[in-house]
Amino acid sequence: MKYQRFCEYNLLRHPDEMVFHSGDVVYLEKLSNKNWKAKKHAVGEGETLRDIALRFAVKPEKILKKNGLAKDARVSKGQVLWLR
Repeated sequence: MKYQRFCEYNLLRHPDEMVFHSGDVVYLEKLSNKNWKAKKHAVGEGETLRDIALRFAVKPEKILKKNGLAKDARVSKGQVLWLR
């Protein structure tokens, strides 16, 4: 797999974002949330929009749009986000 494609699938924009931890989800194909039943998610401590997007296989842009948030919006602990 080419580096650029891997970065695209895992929502990585900069090489310094290529840090993975135990339990992280890594995609080897395009995001597809067909198997997820979750419709909303409460943001946990330290969780980022990227973390949520990868966990539920939903593009961050779709989460922002679904929740009426600005492109540069940040999520905070306890905030409830609609995923589908």
